[in-house]
Amino acid sequence: MNPGKRQYWAMVLMGALFVALPVLAWLQYRWIGEAARAEIDRGRSALRRSAEQLAAEFDHELSRLHQTVVAGPEPDDHNRRYYSDRLAEWKSLTSHSELCARLYLSEGGEAGLDALFELDETRGFHRVSWPSNLIALRAELVDRATGPPVPPERRGPPGANLDVIVLVAPRITRSQAPLLAQPRPEFRPDDGPPPTRDGPPPPGPRPGPPPPRPGQDGWVIAVIDRDYIRVTWAPELVRRYFAPQDGTAYDVRIISRANGTVVFESDPPAPAAAFTTPDAEAQLFATRPGPPAFRPRAQGPAPGRWVVQARDRSGGVESVAARNRARNLAVSGAVLLIMAVSLAALWLSIRRSADLAARQMQFVASVSHELRTPLAVIRSAAENLADGVVSAPDSVKEYGSLIRDEGRRLSNLVEQTLRFAGIQTGRARYNLTPMNIRTAIDDALRNCDGTFRTAGCAVETHIDSDLPPVLGDAAALTVAIGNLLTNAARHGKSGGWIGVAATREGASVRIEVQDRGPGVDARDLPHLFEPFYRGGRAALDQVSGAGLGLALVSQIVTAHKGDVSVCSKPGSGASFTMTIPAAAGCEPA
Repeated sequence: MNPGKRQYWAMVLMGALFVALPVLAWLQYRWIGEAARAEIDRGRSALRRSAEQLAAEFDHELSRLHQTVVAGPEPDDHNRRYYSDRLAEWKSLTSHSELCARLYLSEGGEAGLDALFELDETRGFHRVSWPSNLIALRAELVDRATGPPVPPERRGPPGANLDVIVLVAPRITRSQAPLLAQPRPEFRPDDGPPPTRDGPPPPGPRPGPPPPRPGQDGWVIAVIDRDYIRVTWAPELVRRYFAPQDGTAYDVRIISRANGTVVFESDPPAPAAAFTTPDAEAQLFATRPGPPAFRPRAQGPAPGRWVVQARDRSGGVESVAARNRARNLAVSGAVLLIMAVSLAALWLSIRRSADLAARQMQFVASVSHELRTPLAVIRSAAENLADGVVSAPDSVKEYGSLIRDEGRRLSNLVEQTLRFAGIQTGRARYNLTPMNIRTAIDDALRNCDGTFRTAGCAVETHIDSDLPPVLGDAAALTVAIGNLLTNAARHGKSGGWIGVAATREGASVRIEVQDRGPGVDARDLPHLFEPFYRGGRAALDQVSGAGLGLALVSQIVTAHKGDVSVCSKPGSGASFTMTIPAAAGCEPA
């Protein structure tokens, strides 16, 4: 494809990208709004479901304690052992036997509250004084037993507004239970319209004698261990129902409805202001277990004594959604930025392609020059030998050395070109085996001996004796080191010195080639290892080369999982450093 046509298609692509930018921005904006709303609904629904499941398990366990131990008719002889047996039965059925801290029975007096008995599992029930934390409960029970009747749905369960957590029920014998459970008379259609407030009583059977007031025979009081809930049970429920998901953690707390005190809070505790608008909440102690006569007929969920509240620890579901929305907007902006960068990259690619084409043309010219010069020398020397112009043995030997050196120069150039082409096409293969790096250095020095003599450079080597073997291809590393040495001889010959050092550096071997030449210009340093690149000083000084030597060094070292770098200041020479990883599990050579 010619350059004009390539530029035309590049402009078409740029125009298509410009058209796609607003379309993508609009689609992204719509998607962000829908995703944010769906995320808020999904997060709140999940938290609400978890809170309700926690509350259901919590209330189920307390209901089982209430139904098994506290509520229900007792024997007519008021045998207190009945309650100790029921408590033992409940403990055998639950995994939270420490939930019930104390069990009391009261009896005597008009309200059944004169005497209080506490259960000791070794001695049974024994009489005790009313504990200070139950004095307020006793006063409330006296009011319930002797005061004017109040509908249960208005009064609520006993002890609901106290700090102490109790389950309370009146002591009812089996003979009293049927009376308490009697249903209210219902009107039948045959009886006519229901009577007005001032009208006569409805026809039908009259109710029997009124049932006994609750509390006349005494009360059953189960004190719940609040510390057990706070330390053991509540954390267990929170871990089960509010486990972190997809990196999202939750703050959970349980508060009392009566006074707003915190019963439990997750670790680390969240500030109280964070729960001003919780993401989800559910009622605890919302069930009203007990005999039907004392159970209120609520039309909806009963308000619980406690409330469990949950929120996303990152700031609430809405805050998280807002952050995600901002993140999505940032992604949208990044997409637009990528599109703009793509346009710039396309333009740079065109420029780079043109620059690469120019370098390739320069490479062809350099290779042509590199081939023509040695070929001309070889041809001239061969003609002189063939025509008998040179016949003296010393001259013949000198001509032979000249032909050998120029032939070697040609071979090196062809070998480098073929090696670079093989690497670029992916056909190059390296046989990586544990090897002594000293061998590659010695071979490279021997191959470059003629180059050193021509440049008039003295070579100084310093190779540590304890170098570990490296995992490498001996031939490829010899070529890489040789290219560095040739580069130093060509560009640093004015210094008359080349230094070669090999040292151990951690789990790698460090090979450094230095010269005392004019150095490398700062603008050329970033491009030295690019194919076909030749610095400005090389062109100015008419230094031979095709711009492939350092590119081959970089590719070979990279294939060995190593690194190559250059350090130079104008007028202070240059230092090229190769780092090759040592072979694992091998002793120093």
